[in-house]
Amino acid sequence: VNLFTQPALWFSIQELNTAGYGLFVFIFELIVCIIEAILLKLALRRSMIYDDALILSILMNTASYFLGLLLTIQ
Repeated sequence: VNLFTQPALWFSIQELNTAGYGLFVFIFELIVCIIEAILLKLALRRSMIYDDALILSILMNTASYFLGLLLTIQ
């Protein structure tokens, strides 16, 4: 699911100037989490409820965000 949403997020971030960068990333990460939760729910149908899909999406995106920060530091 992340393969579909992250390129769109990266493309949007590239077009952004430095003013308001943190807020922009936060808002768009929330939107991505909601979209991914919907896609996860649709893909897994009955085996996952929406709340669990949303939590999983938030955890995946949080891990991805901090891994990205770690990779840019080194």
